[in-house]
Amino acid sequence: MKKLIFLCFFCLFISGCGNKEIYPLSEKYYQGDSLITIDNHTLKDLENAKSSFAIFVYMPNCLTSASFREVVESFLAEEEISFYQIAGTIIDDTKLNETLKYYPSVAIYQEGKIIAYLRADSNDDKSYYESVEGFREWFTKYVSLNKEI
Repeated sequence: MKKLIFLCFFCLFISGCGNKEIYPLSEKYYQGDSLITIDNHTLKDLENAKSSFAIFVYMPNCLTSASFREVVESFLAEEEISFYQIAGTIIDDTKLNETLKYYPSVAIYQEGKIIAYLRADSNDDKSYYESVEGFREWFTKYVSLNKEI
């Protein structure tokens, strides 16, 4: 029995007890407070360059996207940080298209890989869409608001 308990603690220790590392975005994103519109070619270039950034994915003419955009824009203004934005209709041949099925969303890339994204179809993520405080709670699980980590 002692061996089993020791083995469980050892596995938890090795796995870091489930803690996620918090990363900064690339420094240039801490110098603004806006959504920067990009196309799928630029997105693929960012993925291939192994960039670290966040991207807001929306559906044009969608009320839910417009509502969540207000939350994201308020967050960006308060934190003086910038994200990219792209329409979900043009993300073909990107990692986003392989990952996201519903919009709006925000995806976080670290070194060209998606490490987290909001799930528009999940009740667990609902509170993150409703307010700046809720969104900040989700975002800061993965990204430092301080560029100097």
